[in-house]
Amino acid sequence: MSPEIRAFFVFMLTRNVAFVLFIGLLIPVINAHPVRTTFGTALKHAVALLIAALIGLAGAAILPPAASFAEPALFFLLTLPIIRILQAWGELKGEWGGIPRSLLAYIPYTGIMLHLRAANLDGLESVTAAFGAAIGYYLAFVLIAAVTEQIRLSEANRLYKGLATLLFAIAIFAIALTGFPFA
Repeated sequence: MSPEIRAFFVFMLTRNVAFVLFIGLLIPVINAHPVRTTFGTALKHAVALLIAALIGLAGAAILPPAASFAEPALFFLLTLPIIRILQAWGELKGEWGGIPRSLLAYIPYTGIMLHLRAANLDGLESVTAAFGAAIGYYLAFVLIAAVTEQIRLSEANRLYKGLATLLFAIAIFAIALTGFPFA
């Protein structure tokens, strides 16, 4: 398997931003769309994640090695236009737990930049990893919406219809996804 294809699958499955790393988990969890309307929302967030990853990798490549300490601040600043793009697309409206959703969105978009930079990928390998992360995030977004809807529609006791059940299901997915070996 070529290094580019391996990076794609590794970042789509075993280093999935939403499930295994939990840095992108919050946005799909707080998103209250039914599955029918989640496909478009998930696509918007996946495209934003891809843009963030590519911009972050390009920004880190431009910085001189002596300024590598400034990468987290650069990534945080580069997340601002990503948040604005999502807001222009009609996403990130309202609050969740008293926190504006636009503030919560910093977690996955800054996190993907930091994660890809920490992986020390370069060239085509980093681009395919960014695409893998975006596709994995899209799949996780839709899967979380489906699991949330199934939990809501289930005939289980009200005690088992909460966030804890969803997080337990996500933990099971994370354990399953880490088992994919790409050597």
